Amino acid sequence: YLVVPKVDAVQAAVEAVSPSAVLFPSSAEGKEIAARLAVRIGSGIITDAVDLEAGEEGPVATQSVFAAAFTTKSRVSKGTPVITVKPNSAAVEAAPAAGAVEALEVSFSDKATGTKVVARTPRESTGRPDLTEAAIVVSGGRGVGGAENFPV
Repeated sequence: YLVVPKVDAVQAAVEAVSPSAVLFPSSAEGKEIAARLAVRIGSGIITDAVDLEAGEEGPVATQSVFAAAFTTKSRVSKGTPVITVKPNSAAVEAAPAAGAVEALEVSFSDKATGTKVVARTPRESTGRPDLTEAAIVVSGGRGVGGAENFPV
């Protein structure tokens, strides 16, 4: 994927509408775009948020850290907050009726054409589900002693 044109486009949107925050999915691409955008607009970034709430000084993000042993609440203190949100961290809701679509002028930087994809190789399917998309994950390790004890 080429991220620079996407960063150029999102930066143009941020400059056009001055949002309260900019949200991205916590994927490899989403985090890279978010980080580059935060640097460009001089803002802080929070990654892997599992919840967001309104705060007096801007959005407050909740993060599960250290294998979910701790929960932290963070707020960006400079600029427009750029936040990546973990998949499946919020229940699916119907989107409100869309407003009018507005055209956005984007000028792409010279860096937007500096990378060229020369080949793509899809990942071979293992037949197992993608854990980042699972609502619930159940696992067992060596402590259960074997498959016969897994129901415990």
